[in-house]
Amino acid sequence: MEKYKKYKDSGVEWLGKIPEHWEVDRLAKFGVFFKGNGISKKMLVEKGLPALLYGDLYTKYDIKTSQIINRISESTAKKSKYITGGEIIFTGSGETLEDIGKSIAYLGKEKVYVGGDTIIYQQKSIESEFLAYCLVSQYVSIQKIINSKGSIIFHVYSSRLRTIKIAIPTLKEQIQIANYLDTKTTAIDKKIKLLKRKTQHYKAYRKTLINDAVTKGLNKNVELKESGIDWIGKIPGHWEVKRYKSFGRTIKGKNMEISDVEFENSLPLLSLKYLRNDFVQHPTFCYSFDKSLKSTEDDLIIVWDGAAVGEILKSKVGYISSTIAKLDIDERKYNKKYFYHLRGAIDYILKQIPTGMGIPHLNPTLFRNFKCPAPPISEQQQIADYLDSKTAAIDKILKNVETQIITLKELRKTLINEVVTGKVKVSSDLQ
Repeated sequence: MEKYKKYKDSGVEWLGKIPEHWEVDRLAKFGVFFKGNGISKKMLVEKGLPALLYGDLYTKYDIKTSQIINRISESTAKKSKYITGGEIIFTGSGETLEDIGKSIAYLGKEKVYVGGDTIIYQQKSIESEFLAYCLVSQYVSIQKIINSKGSIIFHVYSSRLRTIKIAIPTLKEQIQIANYLDTKTTAIDKKIKLLKRKTQHYKAYRKTLINDAVTKGLNKNVELKESGIDWIGKIPGHWEVKRYKSFGRTIKGKNMEISDVEFENSLPLLSLKYLRNDFVQHPTFCYSFDKSLKSTEDDLIIVWDGAAVGEILKSKVGYISSTIAKLDIDERKYNKKYFYHLRGAIDYILKQIPTGMGIPHLNPTLFRNFKCPAPPISEQQQIADYLDSKTAAIDKILKNVETQIITLKELRKTLINEVVTGKVKVSSDLQ
């Protein structure tokens, strides 16, 4: 792409060199910051005045918005701050760093009331869409100026946002850049949306494929009978129904002394984060003389306590923590791989029946008596092998699609950054 003829040092690390005729200045020079007022979902009404909730900023909108679907009453509006168009809105706090610092430009024509934990930047002399793209490109820089409050909620304050420096081209160039990025990012977003639909399709297909195989078998012509299990319905006539306790038991994890450093004979403590994600490279380590607490990659784990209670997942090598349990299945009676494929239906049901008033817990009696379809053991192996092959092929497709989505997102990010910093030149004939 075309570049500008002359560049100069911006004096700002993340900007680097910028076109010679561009200026650099802080946001404080071009507008003022203020906060929204508390508006919750409970305050929403079917008909009323438009309102923008804090959660909308990072779930519904990206870069800009001109239509607001939420409504509040006039009495609620009297206690709330509002915007009228052209403002930049920031997510001001969140449970993770990723939740905050996101910005959009409000380009609508009607007055909109804004919820709390939202920072509003009312600027005067910069094209709103261009500014929104600038701030998106500087998202990492915004993360660096976040103030942490306690150990739960992170905040970014307007006093810090005021210090952000941006490169400012002429107003004509700002409009050209905004229009160009609108066109390019819309095209990229359309491709991403289509790929996400493809992902949803294959995930749905995968789920249906597994459910049909583990509840109806591979022979579509087999005679069926009522299973007596509501969530299954009919099963092949030669299948049985068995309770979990007839072929397996659970070994509950325990609290153990842990270390951030690996020591002799130690193994990782199997936390949910470590089990779910391959990228977690530095777990905590522990050791136990109780060998039943040791788990391997051939084992299955069930979540015993917490929001994910009842979830079943593959284990890694390590010791089971106090919030999970190991499923000890007698493979002479029931195929472990078949049971793992069955988990999609099992953990969905188990999540509906946890016990406990505060933190939910798995009900051990209900789990021990949980009814499972039980084909002959040889048929369980056939079904497991079939699903291993089919799901591996689907997972390969899903991974490829996810790679494409990541690549497009990176392309989008790079494009915005290069254009708003003047690394490439945008003119009307490039739109």
